[in-house]
Parts: sequence; C-alpha cells; structure tokens
Amino acid sequence: MSMRIRGLIMTALACILALPWPDAGAQELSLEAAEQLRAQVFAALQPTPAWEGLVRLRADGEPVRVTGEGFRRLRLDEPGENALIHVWYEGWTYVGSENEGHLEPSPDLLHLYQATLLPFLFLDQVAGAPLVGVAMEEERWSFQVQDREFGLLWIDVEGGRPARIRQAADGAVLWEITPHPGDPGALRARLQVPDGPSLDLVLEPLGSGWVSRAQEGPEWLSRKAIEPPAEGFFRPGGLGRFLAALEGYREAAAAGRVSRARAYLREAIRLAPYRTGLYTELGVLELRAGNWQGALAAFDQAFQLDPDDPLLANNLAYLLIDTGLDPHRGVSLARQAVERAPQEPAYLDTLGWGYTRTGRLDEAAEILSRARDLAQDLGPQTQAEIAYHLAVTLARMGRQEDARKLALEVLDLDPGFAAALELLEELEERASGAAGLDS
Repeated sequence: MSMRIRGLIMTALACILALPWPDAGAQELSLEAAEQLRAQVFAALQPTPAWEGLVRLRADGEPVRVTGEGFRRLRLDEPGENALIHVWYEGWTYVGSENEGHLEPSPDLLHLYQATLLPFLFLDQVAGAPLVGVAMEEERWSFQVQDREFGLLWIDVEGGRPARIRQAADGAVLWEITPHPGDPGALRARLQVPDGPSLDLVLEPLGSGWVSRAQEGPEWLSRKAIEPPAEGFFRPGGLGRFLAALEGYREAAAAGRVSRARAYLREAIRLAPYRTGLYTELGVLELRAGNWQGALAAFDQAFQLDPDDPLLANNLAYLLIDTGLDPHRGVSLARQAVERAPQEPAYLDTLGWGYTRTGRLDEAAEILSRARDLAQDLGPQTQAEIAYHLAVTLARMGRQEDARKLALEVLDLDPGFAAALELLEELEERASGAAGLDS
C-alpha cells in the first residue's frame, strides 16, 4: 500500500470519532473537540520550562549543579577549579571546560537525561501522533493514536492526565502513572520503551510544570523552578551547528586539508566567539601551515579574551619569542605566566628562551636549568625542547663542551630534532677548527 493511500485512510478515520456512552448509543464527537481534549490532557504533564537543582551523582561525590530547559536542553556543571560543563541539546552530548570543548560520551549526563528528559520526549512524541479514535468507559477516557514508531496506541486518561499508554496490538503498557504514596503532590511513573530503556520515575510539580527523576539513581538534594535565562550557554539552535563545525574541523585537520579545517574552525568561532580554546586551536593550525601572522592574530585574540590565563599568555609569548616577531613583548608576557604558575616548566622554558633571544644569557641559563629539572617527569619531546634551548644558551656563553653534551642528549630524547642536529654539527665544526689552530 502506498504512503499516499495510507494517509488518505488515516484522514478518513480521523474525520468522525465514535464516542460510545455507557447508557446510550454511539455519539459523534468532532475532530476539533477531540483534538482540544487531547491537548488539555498532555498539557497537564508538560515539562517545567526551566529548573535547576543539586544532585549527587555518586555516593562519595560532590553535589553537582543541574539546569534544565524544557526537554531540549540539560546542563550539568561539575564542581572544581577545572570543572567540566556537559550540555545535552537535541541529541548532542557536549563536554567542555573553560578553555576547550569536544564531543564525547558523558555517562553521567546521559543517565540524568534518561531520568529527567526522556519521559517528556516520549510524551511529546505521542502527543503529536495522528488521532484516530476516542472511547469513554465510565469515568475513563481513551484516545487512540497512530504513532509512527509504536503503531496504534491507546491513551487512557485519568484525572485529566495520560495515566496509561498501551499498544493496541498486544496491550503492552509503555507508560503508566499512579499517585505517589510518599508525596501527595507527586506522581510515580513507569516508562517502558520497546527495545529501549525501562525507567521507574517520580514526577514532581514545580508550579510551571513537572520535572522527573529516577526512583533509583542519583541523589537529588534540591530542585526548583527558575525563570528561563534570557540567553543560553549557546544561542538557541547554535549548539548543533557548533558541534558539527568542530567535528568537521577535526576530520579535515586529520586528513591534512588545511583550508577546509580553517573554514570549519572559523565557523565554530563565529558560533561561539568567546571560547579561547578555539582561537588557540586556530593558532596551532596556522603554525603548522607556516602562517606566522595568522597564528599570532589567533593567539593574541585568545589572550585578549582572558589575559589572566597563564597558558594563553605563554602561548602568545612563545610565538613572539621563537619567531623573533617581538621577543621583548614575549618576555613580558612570559613573566606574567611564570608569576601565576612559577613551577610550570613550559612557562619557565618560554621565559628562559626569551632571555636568550634578548641577550640576557646568565638569567636564561639559570631559568632554563630550573625548567629542565622540573620537566624530568614530562614527555621526551618537552624535555628535548628545554634541553635544546639551554644548549643554545650555553653555546652563546662560550660553554661549548656543555652545549655539545646537551645537544647529544636532545637527540637521544628526540632523534628527529633537526635544530639540535644543526647545533651539534656547528659545535663540532668549531671544536675541530679550534683544534686545528692549536696544532
């Protein structure tokens, strides 16, 4: 049967709805009246527009702030200095911190999503299904709908709410609510999606609507209705496009398609213009492409957005120093980073390298030696770069043999370090030239 013919049959079924009364014969109810009754039924269980609360996800965990907006968005803010922000928005799971963001499964967020939003998404889907029949038995109304996913469904209405939703074919109950025995204002609900989640829920009224929570699950410490924020964490509708742009950027970057990666990243920046991590990512991309000016503009923009972040100050400082674009400004920025994080070897390395490039060799050697000591537990590439900077510094101070030993150490750590190989060859040429003069 074609979809068009099936649609005509459904329309015909919905035109006249038989309403059997207990003591009288069948009576007709107009489609408009039936639709109005159904709208009232589902309006009685609409999610509250905006709410927030504290939840303990694990028995030994700290309370986490949760914010919900209807059934489209759920936000979870983890505590701590480098807290993660999770956002569920129209099927996207986003996990990010202040300076970075990425697509990643978030079990805690998905668990909360099932408990708080999934029931309302299910009800919203059923509420929009085509109406094909209405029946009344004593004080219970029943609507029949043709759902695209679940087939023919009966919706039993009690107390003005969709108290039970069952499949017409086998009577399987997909949704059922009963009064909550421990809370006169709340309801106990059970959702059973075929081949999907089975949830025992508590529905709580918050004045402007309802919220739900798993009967067994995270410990809710508080919950209250709030005014919907004037502006969300992302502009309405923008999160999906933002995440798609990030995903496109990563795929293009991994494939080495620099122009396409740049375009995707600039689109992400357009959608989320205040996220410093995006500018840092753009700066790294431009560096790899050999575009020093583009990298400088990106790193500088990130720093201007958050000048108190030592990482952003260090990134900009290193570029200014290493390329020779403005080593004196680079030294000033590197000092700021070291003042905020004096034990961070990468920041000390930048400052020491800046002193080398500006001729302050004694200070450079002292700081780079300290950076080298602090970097012993870091990866070989980081250790190699710091050792290389110290080797250059010692060579400029006339300590040729110490510099040569360090250059050899760099190549042990990173055999592909071309600049260290050039330095070693230069030092050995000087040594052989000096030996020739002595003889």
